[in-house]
Amino acid sequence: MANRVHPLAAAKLDVPPERCVVVEDAPAGITAARAAGMRVVALATTHPHVELKEADVRAERLRDIRISLSAVRQGGRLTIRITEA
Repeated sequence: MANRVHPLAAAKLDVPPERCVVVEDAPAGITAARAAGMRVVALATTHPHVELKEADVRAERLRDIRISLSAVRQGGRLTIRITEA
């Protein structure tokens, strides 16, 4: 059965999946988000880094992720900075 959670969340937010970033700590969640066409930040809190390699980037802890929104044109720009693991 295909995962419908990620596409459903994007639809409810009215955001195309390719403009979404998912924070995940499990390989299955990373696979599901990637299958939905989303970018993935993996947290190495429950699985070793080798199991999270499918993610776009990895962080040790949630506090290693900094998100800011700047008002560049209509819609703004989301910047995510990560202290990479």
